[in-house]
Amino acid sequence: SEIVISHDFEFVGVTHAFTEPHAVIAHFEPDGRLTIWSAQQVPHYLHLALSAVLEMPMHRIRVIRPMVGGAFGGKSDPFPHEMIAALLARKAGRPAIIPYVVAGDPDLKTTGAIVSALQRGGADIVELGVPFSDPIADGPVNQRAAERALRNGVSLRSVLDLGARLRSKGSPPLVLFTYYNPVHRMGVREFTDAARRAGVDGVLVTDLPPEEGEDLSGALRDAGIDPIVLLSPTSTPERIDGAARHGRGFVYFISRAGVTGARETLPRELEEQVGRVRESCGLPVAVGFGISTPEQVRSIAGFADGVIVGSALVRVIEEACGSPDLEDRVERFCRGLSGEEDLR
Repeated sequence: SEIVISHDFEFVGVTHAFTEPHAVIAHFEPDGRLTIWSAQQVPHYLHLALSAVLEMPMHRIRVIRPMVGGAFGGKSDPFPHEMIAALLARKAGRPAIIPYVVAGDPDLKTTGAIVSALQRGGADIVELGVPFSDPIADGPVNQRAAERALRNGVSLRSVLDLGARLRSKGSPPLVLFTYYNPVHRMGVREFTDAARRAGVDGVLVTDLPPEEGEDLSGALRDAGIDPIVLLSPTSTPERIDGAARHGRGFVYFISRAGVTGARETLPRELEEQVGRVRESCGLPVAVGFGISTPEQVRSIAGFADGVIVGSALVRVIEEACGSPDLEDRVERFCRGLSGEEDLR
């Protein structure tokens, strides 16, 4: 069917005037997902509106635009403007669930199946970790996963190829979690062009301070990709102000100093710290490092927009590697983060 939205479209208090009617072609896939082919940019609040009106979760609505010179039904690439909307669409009083996996652990094909399982489990956004030989921000669980992926020959380019395959199948929005060396070796411009073609929604470079990475963040913004900025409990007011200037999409707030890894408790001052960052940056805030249980997710739900879970999930993958129930365990783990199922 063809849907024509009038010149003045209003949703949640926002009015957008189109110079021409905004025409899209939409159809439901056999699995129930809605695919939308659009002739022009689809604002994230329009995506939100469709989700609300159709009572469908964001990750089941895939927005696609034709490539330059293309036409409806022609060659296309995913349009990467879903991420902020997914973060802000906090359903059932919970923050967005953002699981992290190391691409290529245990292999790229299995990673694709794991991302599909996470999507079935309710993931709003997926972080794909690019394996690196010196992952200084990662704890032992993620380090072992990176080593396994590197032994399989996984590279930044092969992770981007995986991202393209996932997005073409309607995966949740994807954020690449990488160190700067692989990006530097590929070249900033080549990397951002490849990430855009793959449909990547955001990029987080863990060891590149934002004030030193303006070339990369600027190139990402030009490509329509969100540069994600890391902040921590020790970030200075100047660094927080810099995140507002250099970052987009959301702020990744580290719950505690140190490396990644599951923790039993959350810092008591976390809510105050997140509130200060949100007020200063004006961006959604997702909390990561040490999050592993439904109780922690519920605790964070009152003050954060997203929860990032990495090491606990990577450990599930490590323990179930080679098992026929790997995908089922991953899906149940993801459901468990929102309290729908037991995490064990």
